[in-house]
Amino acid sequence: MTTEIDRHKRRLLARLQDLDAQRRGFLHDEARLTEEVDPDPLDRARAESGASELEAITESELREILEIEAALRRIDDKSFGFCDVCDDLIAPDRLEVMPWARLCLDCAEEEERRALPMGAVDLVTLG
Repeated sequence: MTTEIDRHKRRLLARLQDLDAQRRGFLHDEARLTEEVDPDPLDRARAESGASELEAITESELREILEIEAALRRIDDKSFGFCDVCDDLIAPDRLEVMPWARLCLDCAEEEERRALPMGAVDLVTLG
């Protein structure tokens, strides 16, 4: 099991490096957009749209960075691979796809159901 955890740790660290490189690239692009804003209203609108897309991507990546850092802490405190809610093992296939997963599939699905608006829950359970 230790070799699997070490492998996940290497993957998590590599993903952190990738996200950091992407973040630096987005910041560079955002700075370039700001500098290139032309007084023409159409060009300004395009630049603002591009900047808001970069902001959304950055927020998404920030969430992923926080999840990865939490997974690395779980590796250090030996709780990696166990569900935060029920303490069951998280399926190896789930960790393979999402090594920062903190919930088993059942608990993750339950959390998603609670997050949906009431009408959407009925559609999910009937679907």
